[in-house]
Amino acid sequence: MRSRWSEPTVRRLKPLDALVYRSRLIGEESRLGLYGGGNTSLKCVEPDLFGRPQEVLWVKGSGSNLKGCEPRHFAPLRLADLRRLAIRRAMTDEAMVESLERCLLDPRVLRPSIETLLHAFVPLAAIDHTHADAILSLANTDRGQAMVRRVLGPDLLWIPYLQPGFALSRRVFNAYQRQPRAHGAVLEQHGLITWGPDGRTSYQRTIRYVSLAERFLEVQRRRRSWSPAGSTSLPPQERMARLRQWLPAIRRAISAQRKMCVSFTDSPDVLEFVNA
Repeated sequence: MRSRWSEPTVRRLKPLDALVYRSRLIGEESRLGLYGGGNTSLKCVEPDLFGRPQEVLWVKGSGSNLKGCEPRHFAPLRLADLRRLAIRRAMTDEAMVESLERCLLDPRVLRPSIETLLHAFVPLAAIDHTHADAILSLANTDRGQAMVRRVLGPDLLWIPYLQPGFALSRRVFNAYQRQPRAHGAVLEQHGLITWGPDGRTSYQRTIRYVSLAERFLEVQRRRRSWSPAGSTSLPPQERMARLRQWLPAIRRAISAQRKMCVSFTDSPDVLEFVNA
C-alpha cells in the first residue's frame, strides 16, 4: 500500500481541514475498510467562548464515512472533561453516550463515535482506526497475537476482543500506559489503531503496518498452504440437493444459543480448498 500524503498540501490547511484530508486518504483505500469505515481524530488547542485556550478533541461522528467526509462530519468535544472519565472503573453504554453529549462543544453536530473515549484517553495528537483486511487476516485466527507480533513487530499493542465502548477504551489506555512508546494497537477481531504526535505520523504508521501484513500474506499465498485437489466435487445439482437436505440440521445446530446468519458459496476457490 502506497502513502499518498502530501506535506505541502497539509501545511496550507487548518487543523480540522487537515483531519478531513487525512480521513479521506484512509477512506479512499478500500483495503482499509468497507465503505469508508473506521474513525479518526485530532487533538488541538482552540479558544473557548471567552477567548481562553482549551484542548479540543475532533472525532468523526457516527453515521458518516471517511471516504466522503467533510468538516461537518466531525464532532468537537472538551478534551479535559473526557479524560476525567478514565478514572471510572465501569460505565454503561447509556451513561457513556450521555457523558459524550455533555462534553460536546456544539450540540448540533453528529453524535460522536462510540469509540470517542479511546481517542480521548490515548494522549497522542492524531489517532486513526481502520478495519484493514490484511490486519484482520492475521488477528482473526487462533494464533492472532503470535502472528501479529511475528509479522508486525513489537511496537503494536495486542488487545483481546471487547465490544466497542468504555471497557475497550480503558483497556487500550491501560496498555498504552504500560508501553507508551507503542505505535498503536491491534484489536482482536476489530482492526488496527495507529497514533502519533501529528497526522502524518499516524497515517504513515497505518500504511506501514498494513503493507507489512499484505506482503506477508502475499508470500503465504504463493506458497499455498494446501495441496491441489485430491478429489472432484459433486455435480452442481447434487450439491444443491445435499444442501437442502442438510441445511435445516446445520441451522438448528449453530443457532440453538443465538441467532446466526449462514452464507453458502461453492466458488472454484472454495471447492479447491475443501477437496484438497
